[in-house]
Amino acid sequence: MTKEKKQKRAREKKDATPKRHSETGNKVIYLLLVVFAFVLYGNTLSHDYTLDDDVNTRKNRFVQQGLEGIPSIITSSYYYGFNNVNEGAYRPLVLINMAIEKELWGNDPKTGHFFNILFYALCCILLYLFLRKLLGEKEVIIPLMITLLYLAHPIHTEVVANIKSRDEILSFGFIILSLYFLMQYVHLPKAKYLIFSLISHFLALMSKEYGLTLVAVIPVMLLIFTDKSIKKTIYLSLPYLGVAALYFLIRSSILDNVAFKEEMDVINNSLMAAGNGSDRMATAVLILGKYMGLLFFPHPLSFDYSYNEIPIVSWTNPGAILSLVIYLAIGVYAVIGIKKKDPVCFGILFYIITLSIVSNLFVELGATLAERFLFTSSLGFCIVVVYLLVKVTGMRKAINKKRTGLYVIVGTVLVLYSFKTIERNKDWKNNYTLFSADVKACPNSARTHFSIASEYRTSGEAEKRDIARKNMLLAKAAAEFKKSIAIYPKFTAAWYNLGVTYYAKGESHNALKAYEEAIKTDSGYYQALNNLGVIYFNRKSYNIALDYFKKAMAANSKYADPYANIGAVYHNLGDYDMAIEYYEKARSEERRVGKECRFGW
Repeated sequence: MTKEKKQKRAREKKDATPKRHSETGNKVIYLLLVVFAFVLYGNTLSHDYTLDDDVNTRKNRFVQQGLEGIPSIITSSYYYGFNNVNEGAYRPLVLINMAIEKELWGNDPKTGHFFNILFYALCCILLYLFLRKLLGEKEVIIPLMITLLYLAHPIHTEVVANIKSRDEILSFGFIILSLYFLMQYVHLPKAKYLIFSLISHFLALMSKEYGLTLVAVIPVMLLIFTDKSIKKTIYLSLPYLGVAALYFLIRSSILDNVAFKEEMDVINNSLMAAGNGSDRMATAVLILGKYMGLLFFPHPLSFDYSYNEIPIVSWTNPGAILSLVIYLAIGVYAVIGIKKKDPVCFGILFYIITLSIVSNLFVELGATLAERFLFTSSLGFCIVVVYLLVKVTGMRKAINKKRTGLYVIVGTVLVLYSFKTIERNKDWKNNYTLFSADVKACPNSARTHFSIASEYRTSGEAEKRDIARKNMLLAKAAAEFKKSIAIYPKFTAAWYNLGVTYYAKGESHNALKAYEEAIKTDSGYYQALNNLGVIYFNRKSYNIALDYFKKAMAANSKYADPYANIGAVYHNLGDYDMAIEYYEKARSEERRVGKECRFGW
């Protein structure tokens, strides 16, 4: 290398490297981020398992095996240890993390919540380090403000307060780590940094599929924050495409099906209710506008936005048109601005790219809208907001002056965000507090009513001493199930659970009607078929009961209850040989699934 090239390399390295703080200064900032994270989310440490936490904890048999379950975790789908279905998602790193936690501390929600906060804090430290490396700021204030806004944003409560959402936290952390090492490699081209970046990318994919977006984010980042040509940018981005290909190769070799075979239901994604592709697209674009609205004004918040909280719209809807115009405008602005190397353009494109994978525009998801989908994308929002505030307040022109205006604005936002975050966390204490709050936040969602109804039903069934309280809880459950059905009349699970509620109240005639409605919407709903058989069995209509039990068995041959119930029918009919045969089949299925079958509902 010539002397001139060495001097040029030294100048580039000096210009690209942020001014170093003292080690003490760095430690103070790291401590600040950790303390702030625990101040915001410390009230979740006393929370229970909530919502779908059991998917990764108590009801996941591989996680419950601790370290011994890790080989099974690696060789099966994300949900296989929970539902025996080896398809869809492959996120072994998350479950390995949970299995280690189970091995060391057992089933304790406090431990799960603690590590969610700790990992979130570590992610924010990594984010701060990455932003300093990326932005090349001579001072820490801009990277620190972006990180603090990200840390405090209330939209993240669904992720941090929900143990199951550890996948979002780990994926985000490894995405940021991958980007950090790549920028380190750009500043100091040592192979180890590129290797570390590629490994981090792979670990991000093994945590959640968001890692795929790095393939598009990386070229944008290199074009805006480095002097590399388009050719060199593409060349440097190709290895990440190879990592993504490797992930898909592993995933396809392990899963029975890389997608979910089960047909998407309206109750999971209300976009399925669209009558045509045009309306579906218009509604999806409207939802993108709602995502942006939640970033600016995160209230009210809800764990669910399913049918029919966001009704299907056409392109005549003003909200859909406005959303389309806004996204097109910022997208065009960002693409044009790449040459200007404007950090705002990177923030916009980071937001759009990372949100695209969960936008329902390209792939149908199991959710209409979800706050957790903004966990990664919100970083782009925070970058844009801080840089726009810097421009508006003239911070660049006031390097040596007080920046009171900027600090007051950011400080006010942080206080409001913090207050909302701490308050929202309280809703996540348990299922009852969450469902009670969110049925008010999203009163038009069939699932929010269904969720609180299920909580009332479970509590009512568990009440053995106070009969009046039991009846009151069951009555509330029935009322909420009816509201759910009124919103979505084909909600099979709501009809079924309404039947269960009526049966618990001793109203078998109403239970029968509800079960019949359930099988009208889904003729293969085996629990409803079985429970109809139970009602007729109790009425001594054994032939009708037998017919329903056999239908239940045909609908799901692995469901043990109808075998026992068929045995009971033959027992009462005096055919003891057949009774014994079916009792034995019930025992066999019972042993296979490790769960006792039960007679009745």
